[in-house]
Amino acid sequence: MERFREIIYQAVENGQKIFSKMSFNPPLSQDVHTKNLLPLLANGEAYILLRPKTQVALQLAKRKVVGKGSTVLTTHRIVFIKDQNEDFKKVFSSLSVPYSHLEHPLFVQPLLLTNHFKFTVYSDRNGAHPFESEGVFKLLFVSGGAQVFLNMFYKFYARYRNNPALMTSSNPMSDLRDDNCAFVDPSDPSHLYFTQPETTQIHDPNSTNHTQTNSTNQQQTNQSQNNQSEGNVTGQTEEGNARTAGEPQGDSGTGHLMNQIGKCSSLFRIGR
Repeated sequence: MERFREIIYQAVENGQKIFSKMSFNPPLSQDVHTKNLLPLLANGEAYILLRPKTQVALQLAKRKVVGKGSTVLTTHRIVFIKDQNEDFKKVFSSLSVPYSHLEHPLFVQPLLLTNHFKFTVYSDRNGAHPFESEGVFKLLFVSGGAQVFLNMFYKFYARYRNNPALMTSSNPMSDLRDDNCAFVDPSDPSHLYFTQPETTQIHDPNSTNHTQTNSTNQQQTNQSQNNQSEGNVTGQTEEGNARTAGEPQGDSGTGHLMNQIGKCSSLFRIGR
């Protein structure tokens, strides 16, 4: 482990890109077609697979965090993303564990419990929301098999350990064509990325609030303009009503005059 850390530090000094940020709530993106949430990739990183129906349990020094969701395997790290429900933003929504801070991976098959994959994670202060201590990470496969996930993990984990400054191609699965086998587990829901998906970045909640504030201000401005227009229309309507109310007064005066003329005519006829 010490030798591996020396290699990482040497790579950092040489200016090479290292995927070493281990933290809660890493930046996310979304597949524009499937709408699945995915981690936002760094330069030289690529998606390997998406494994739904998983559960995570991270035991730290003073607390334990758990969640249900999907696990994304990339060429440089494991990222767990919770299901998008009422618990999505409780405590955490996702967590990222790069291969550089992952040790002693082990797949466990208990007799009466859920098959799970566990390893030790080391603390890191480079992320936006880092783990506060070392801990034990357990990835439980709630439904279906885990063979595809394990095969891909060990292949790319070994590649990264041998070359911490690994910069992968846009299609890392093309390098594994010779390793393909005919056996397929029908119970395994893993989705392999033979081509990289088209994604769009999910904006930061603060910028979302800023957008909502601007939208609210715009709505208030539009509402004020609408109220002003309604006031002008109301004033014009009242003025029209006043003119209309004045017109019947002229008609009533004319009618009164005609009545007087009628009376005079009647008197004239009676006099004759």
